[in-house]
This record gives sequence, C-alpha cells and structure tokens, in this order.
Amino acid sequence: MEIKTTVVEEHIIVVELANENFTEDALKECFAQILQNKYCKIVMDFADVDYIGAEGLKILLDKIDVIRDEGGVFLFAGIHSQVAEILKHAGVYEKYNFVKDTAIAVQLFLEQQVNFDDVTITNLNQLDATTDLIPKEWLQKTEKIHNDVTCDDISYAVTEQKSTAPQISLDISSLDEEIQIALLGKSAAIEKIHREILQLTSGSQGILLLGKENCGEQAIAQAIHRNYVQTDAFVTIDFANLHFSRSKDEIKTLIELAKQGSLFLKNIHTLSMTDQDIIFELLLTNNITNVICHCDKNDIGKLSFQINSFFSGHVVQIPTLIERLEDIVVIAENYIRYYAKKYDKRVRSLDEKSHKYFLQHTWPNNIRELQNIIQQHVARVAAEQTHLVIQNSELIPIRYLDHYRLIEKIAEGGMGEVWKGKHHSLERPVVVKLIREDTDDEDLEVNLKRFQLEAQTIAELQSPHTVTLYDFGIHNDNTVYYVMEMLHGCDLAELVERFGPVPPQRTIYLLSQICFSLMEAHLYGVIHRDIKPQNIFLCKLGLQYDFIKVLDFGIAKKQGDFSNLTGDNIVGSPPYIAPELAISNEIDDKVDVYSFGCTAFWLLSGQYVFESNNTLSLISKHVSERPKRISVASEYTIPDELDTLIMSCLEKKPQKRPSFVEIQNTLHTIESSWTNHEAQLWWAKHLPHLVKI
Repeated sequence: MEIKTTVVEEHIIVVELANENFTEDALKECFAQILQNKYCKIVMDFADVDYIGAEGLKILLDKIDVIRDEGGVFLFAGIHSQVAEILKHAGVYEKYNFVKDTAIAVQLFLEQQVNFDDVTITNLNQLDATTDLIPKEWLQKTEKIHNDVTCDDISYAVTEQKSTAPQISLDISSLDEEIQIALLGKSAAIEKIHREILQLTSGSQGILLLGKENCGEQAIAQAIHRNYVQTDAFVTIDFANLHFSRSKDEIKTLIELAKQGSLFLKNIHTLSMTDQDIIFELLLTNNITNVICHCDKNDIGKLSFQINSFFSGHVVQIPTLIERLEDIVVIAENYIRYYAKKYDKRVRSLDEKSHKYFLQHTWPNNIRELQNIIQQHVARVAAEQTHLVIQNSELIPIRYLDHYRLIEKIAEGGMGEVWKGKHHSLERPVVVKLIREDTDDEDLEVNLKRFQLEAQTIAELQSPHTVTLYDFGIHNDNTVYYVMEMLHGCDLAELVERFGPVPPQRTIYLLSQICFSLMEAHLYGVIHRDIKPQNIFLCKLGLQYDFIKVLDFGIAKKQGDFSNLTGDNIVGSPPYIAPELAISNEIDDKVDVYSFGCTAFWLLSGQYVFESNNTLSLISKHVSERPKRISVASEYTIPDELDTLIMSCLEKKPQKRPSFVEIQNTLHTIESSWTNHEAQLWWAKHLPHLVKI
C-alpha cells in the first residue's frame, strides 16, 4: 500500500503513515519522492499508527537518516501513547523532535527563522511529564502564528492525540505508569482484554474480573474506570484486610465515597454469605457508576447467590502471565525502566540470556512476582550497568514432560504431585500426576510400583464414571508421570461443606453413578480401598450435569494380590474405613461397600457415621459400635428402602453387606425425581461460572 503524502508549501511535505504501509517498498518509494523533489521540511504524521514493529521502525529510521544527511529536517506528529512507548525505548527521543499534531507541526515549519537542528531537547529522563521540547522563548512566537497553538500544545509524545475517529485501542496513558505496565503487550490475550473493556458500556454496574490474583486486575479495574467514569472517585475495598464485624462503618463510608464513580471489590468471597448480602444491599442503595469485583475461578462458588447474580452480566476473563508469554519481556523491560528512574540507575533492558530464562519460567505469582524480581534486581544493580542480568538459578523454569506443559501445582501427597497442564500440540487441558523428585531412595521403588499400578488400574477400567487416563510415561529426567482428563466441578466433600446435605432424590442419582464405576472395578478384581467424598468428583461433562467420576486409585489392590505396598500403615481414611481393614490383611471388595455406605451417610446428613477426635478411638467405633440410622441423623425424610440399604452397607461382617450390583438394583427400585434438567438448574444457580465451560 502506498504512503499518502501532501505538499503544503514548496519545501514542506506531510507523510501520512499507517499500520499497513510500514513496508520496505512503500517507504523506499515515498523517500525517493522526498529526495527527488528536495523537500527539506518533513512532517511524519503518526495519527493512524498504533503499533510499530522493530523491523518497520528500523527501515523508517534508516530512510530518515538518508534525508537528514541531505539537509532534511523532521517533525514527528500525532504519536499515540503505545507508539510513544516504543519510540522511547528505542532511544528515538534523543534524535528527533515531537509535537502533538500535524497542524502544529506545519505552523512551526512556516516560521522560517527557526533551525530545528539547533533546538535543544532537555529533561530526556522525564518522559512521563509534559516538558516542552522547544525552548520557551521560541514558543512565545508560535502563539502569534496560530490562535489554537499554545505552549501546552507542544509536549512529549506520551500525551496521546485525541482522534475524532472511533476508538479502536484502549487508552491507558492516563493510568499511573506503574499501574499501566500490566496492560502493555501485543499478545492475543491482552488485546482481548483491551477489546472487552472497550465493549463495556458506561455504567455497566456489576463487572466481574475472573482470574488468578496479581494478573493485572487493579490495572484493568482502573482502565475501566478511566474509560467510562468522568469523576476521580475510584475506591478499592480488599475484604481480606478488613474484619467485617468491626469495619462495617468503614466499609459503608468507602462505598458511599464511590458514588458517581467506581468501586473495586477484592476478596469478597472471604466474607460469609450473610455478610456478602449486606454488601449487596449497600451496593443497591448507592448510585455507583461501575462496581467491579475480582474473583479467582476457584473461589467464585463461595460468592452468595445475590453477589454472583449481580456480577454475572459482564465477565472479563483475566489471563495469567504465562498465558501472555509474548508480553513477558515487554512488561519486564518497562518495569526495569520504571525502577531505574526511581532508583536513579542507567539500566534499561534485560540481557539476552535473561530473556530466555524469563520465557521459561512458570510465573506462579504472575505479574506481581515479575515486578518484585525486577524491583529487587534494579535496586542493587551497579549504577553504570545498562543491561539487567538475572541468572537462571534465580528462577524456576517452565517444566515440560514430553508433550505436556505443567502450568500450576494443585496438590501434593505422600508419593507425588498433581499439576494442571496442557498438551503441547492439542492445547487440551489435562491433569498430570508425577512421582516427586525428593522421594527418599528407600521409598522410591515402592512408590514407583504403586504409581504404575494406579495408572494400569485406571487404564484397565472403561466406565465413564471412572476418571479417564490419557497417557503414561517416563521423562528423560526419569520423572514418572501419568496424564488424566481435566474435570470441572467439586468433590462430594466440598459439595456438602458449601451447600449442605444433599436431598435423598439427588443422593440416589449420585450413588447410582458411583455404583457403575465400582461394579466394573470389582468385576476386574480391583478393590479401591479409599472410597470417600474427597475421591468422588461431581462434574459437568459436555451437556451432562451432576456427572460422577471416581478418582484416586493410589492404594487400590487386586483381589488375590498378597504383595504389600503400604507397609504397616493403616490403609484408607478413618472416617470411612471398613472394620476389617483396621484389624486384618484379609479383605475383599466389601471394604468398598462399607466406605460407600459412610459416603452416602455423609451426603444425606453432613455427618460422619462415627465422630471422635482420636483416630484409634474412631477406628475402634467402626469395629465395634453400631451406627445410628441415616433416617435419624439426616434433616431430610429418608425413604425406608434407602435407610435400610445404607444400614446394610454398614454391617460389621463383610458377608452381610450387599454387592454393588445389588445396591444398584435396590436404588433403581427407589423412586427418584432428580434428572439432568434438575441438575442443570442447580448448576446454573450455584456454579454458573462452570455452566458455559
């Protein structure tokens, strides 16, 4: 695409640049015309440019240098804040002159007595100010040339030109420099954030920023405020730092201060449901233009129904830093320059090796972690040093296991770690379980056998209600791992803790699915040995809601296998342990039936079958005491058939307990009105953030 040029006077030409014409051919043709016609005063109009790549900038400056060698004089005009940052980092401000827009540039060139090559540019390190680039005595002359031209019109390019064209990029120049750095970059993830902010309407009220902490949520909230609110009233309330009962008056005052402005709520999920609803009432009674709330995806289920509904209309998904991989160096180097100015240092960028290390790091604490690392290193770097060197040993690199990238550790236990991950090519979210590297040598062989047995067991089972195994492998660093499907929902322990005991109709619906998994396991001779609410996951799978997945076959055992991979430790979890597991090594699949009965008891009542603060005492009760009936313990009216079934599962003698085939048949005879549609309505009300996954 050709570059448009306009001749204003015999020796003045305006060159109108745009994103699409930063090509070598277009620039060559344009500058050949300038040389041929001997234009000596050139205005470079950047009004339609919102980004310059390194290659395009180099070509442009090379062509400009040729003209300057022939006596040409340049003014850069209409620089957007994003381009100003790029030019600033490239050191262009030290060689060229900048004015706010093209009209001013032309008027300045018409003042014949001024030699721009003699203009002294001062305060080069104060790039966040509006320091004038042209001496004051000369500016006084320009005021006579054009009524609209004043000293304030000619300033650093960081003051963005306000275009009359529709806004296509987010203006973050009004944010504090430290704050706006979090929103810099050209990754698809951050551009999506910019677009979503621009798509919000003024006074969008409840806006939910959904994502991990320290990912730029404060910057996003302030950008929303600056773009849509005319007042300076921006109030942040972090409930994690307040004692609600002692701070009610303070909170009420802060909310009232946000009237006609923006209110940013952080960690509201740490409040009780009742206290959240008090906040909700305060929000309704105050005229606040924008109410913005940040919440981690893992905590959104802890929001009250009213708060969740209030913020469900406008949701902005915030990417983690590792999801903005191509922005990391840009953000890092902007922090370097920010802190260099603060600590009066010369350092301006990372060295090349540090680039590599930064791109390999997982950044578990996101932008805050990166900012802290930069601040610490800049503060102690030698005053004359220009490149920041950060050794690989000071960072933990991103970990890859063959085709899988480990993103976030979500759990660790006695013999391994569990990570969220992604398949490198398919970009499919997965869960990766691996043997911990710090396992004692004497335990390593046993743990490897247990780990491999768990993977083989899961692979052998094909019930849709058993967690799916995708892969198993040994990495070149000898890390043994297996890969499972990623599930979205909560385990049954969390279900009851958050939402209370489960009604009988729904309980029957869930228990029936558990039976499908364990029926198949027992058919193949596999005894789970650790059935409990924490190992049974309630998820959304495709269009199916309340879908059960049985997890963690880590201590599973094949019937007839007399090998001992658990030592002298008691196998299982005390609140759900079968009596025979505590007193004998001779067990069969009926141990899972007993634990199943304890799990059903928990679902319906929110209570353990037996309670004790002492583990041995608790196990002793499982061995010798008769449990109370679930119909007595539960707040619900329990069908007689279900009451009898659960008591039969809790029989002390294994031979008196039913098989899972028999349990399933009995469950089918008990009328249940719970359906997938009922489940979908429950999820839409209580876990709405997962309904769209």
